[in-house]
Amino acid sequence: KNSIGTIHRGYFRDNAIDIVVNASSIHVIDTVAKRILEIAKEYSRYEFIELGYIASRIINTLDLARKRELYKELLLKIRKFAKNPVLRNILISVLSGILSDLILRYIFGV
Repeated sequence: KNSIGTIHRGYFRDNAIDIVVNASSIHVIDTVAKRILEIAKEYSRYEFIELGYIASRIINTLDLARKRELYKELLLKIRKFAKNPVLRNILISVLSGILSDLILRYIFGV
């Protein structure tokens, strides 16, 4: 790995998160937050408790700009915690359906 490639991949990942955050409807943001909150209640790992805390803040806020900020924070935490293979599999299975639908809608402009 060279540093230029690493920076480029990191920039792409951050840009992808920004695209997902900005393209997400409030319904999608709330749906993801509710699903994460369900998982946080199911597992007692501190990572899920932290994600659940952010998710509950998303659900309870009415300010749309703040919801998007918290959603971005949630996705960045998910990316951080996904370095653990066990957590990665759980998070991918939870979020794949919701986010793949979002991405397809974004690509096709639906």
